[in-house]
Amino acid sequence: MRKTIEMLKNDSGAALMMAIFTVTTLMIIATEIMYETSVEYVVSSQVVNQLKAHYAAKAGVQISLLRLHIYRKVVAAMGEDMVKQMPVVDMIWKAPFAWPPILPEGTSRADREEIKAKVKSSTMTAQYMATMESEGNKIDLTNLGSESEQLRNVTMKELEDIFNKRMQDDEDFARKHSGEDFRKFVNNIKDWVDADEKNDLGGDERSFYQGFGDSSRFLPPNRPFMTFDELHMVAGMTDEYYKMLLPKITIFGTKAINIKYALKDLLKSLFNLNDEQVGRLTEERDKKDSTAFKDEQTFYQFLQGIGVRIEQFKDKENKPTIHVLFGPEFNFRIKSVGISGKVQREITAIVYDYDQVLAQLRKLMPQSTPTPAPGATPPIVPSPTPTPEPKKGGATVPNESPNIVYWIET
Repeated sequence: MRKTIEMLKNDSGAALMMAIFTVTTLMIIATEIMYETSVEYVVSSQVVNQLKAHYAAKAGVQISLLRLHIYRKVVAAMGEDMVKQMPVVDMIWKAPFAWPPILPEGTSRADREEIKAKVKSSTMTAQYMATMESEGNKIDLTNLGSESEQLRNVTMKELEDIFNKRMQDDEDFARKHSGEDFRKFVNNIKDWVDADEKNDLGGDERSFYQGFGDSSRFLPPNRPFMTFDELHMVAGMTDEYYKMLLPKITIFGTKAINIKYALKDLLKSLFNLNDEQVGRLTEERDKKDSTAFKDEQTFYQFLQGIGVRIEQFKDKENKPTIHVLFGPEFNFRIKSVGISGKVQREITAIVYDYDQVLAQLRKLMPQSTPTPAPGATPPIVPSPTPTPEPKKGGATVPNESPNIVYWIET
């Protein structure tokens, strides 16, 4: 009997241990399954959020393209009256656009409730913010090959100022690049664009590209940049420098400065203005009834009136060496940020109006008359057809999306 009781006690102990082991094993399995499930859920959610953020950013770009098309329609319809109404019409593209809409102060309670109801019923569950800025107010690298020495020098100074300002504002950057000659690097950018084969600081510009092997014979190419990525090939360029320059430069220029959109610093450097003079210039251009920005002649007369020596901007034939524009902007940079959950995606696109640029370049290019050979009868040159003055409502804009020449997603 005693042996039987002892056997039962041993069996119950073994059974208890077996039960504890089984329960522990099941808990480990359940915990592992729960962990794997939660990880897969998080990963799947991130993938979904990435897609939502991407398409939200694309939606911001598309709505921006629609706004630009409307802007072009308005500019064409207004004709010559556009110049006086530019500050108002420019709000079509200058004002940022967000989803859900950012309601301004003073919005009535009824409007707020109606907008909230529309947002709630929308299938757009992500958010986006789309902004547009003038591509013409950026540093145009094509100016480094300009015939105007003043324009070349100002462009180089603007590029140097990007690095000098970073040295002043960023202690880590200043410590890392202490003693570095940014002027030499900016000259390398200029050498890529200008026509000669000499570096301004001395020597053959091709000597900086010996490490490229046989390709060094063709570098630098002495032509404008064809893509932004081409900047990576400039001697001395690093990823850090590239990221600093990209938001502030453009390669889609028109070989002219649009006074209506040019930044204060550019105007100040380009026309040798002091603080008071640049203040008077920007104040004048903001006036709706100003007549100082009708054409080059009236503009230079205005500069003369505020004490600027305009002779320094004229060549031997008394023609301006710096071409200026006063019309509406037609090249833009779109930035759209899409957000879903904790995921953010950004798209940058540049819109370039080839027709407008071509028309502008034709105005800037001198019209040459062929010289007949000795003894030959001069050809009969027909009188040029006068360009009709723009009329209100007379111009049309094709019903097509603006032309995108640059697109990058991050």
